Amino acid sequence: MMTNSALLISLISTVASLPFFLFTLPARALADILDRKRIMYFMNTWLAVSAGGLALCGWLHLLNPVALLTGVFLIGIGFAFNAPA
Repeated sequence: MMTNSALLISLISTVASLPFFLFTLPARALADILDRKRIMYFMNTWLAVSAGGLALCGWLHLLNPVALLTGVFLIGIGFAFNAPA
């Protein structure tokens, strides 16, 4: 789905970076408390499932702006929790 909407394009960027602002500090505290190897394993699984869900939605032609923004946000959460670990 291609769009010329400046709002949707800017929302993708916002949704991709928002998890870093929201979850980096709690993710750092969690990485200090829990085993980092397990956090990385779980977050890499999270990233794979999120990316696979987006790919499946694209393959089934079910991608709409809400699904795309949700998938990008979930991937952003995975990167935010994976970074401190």
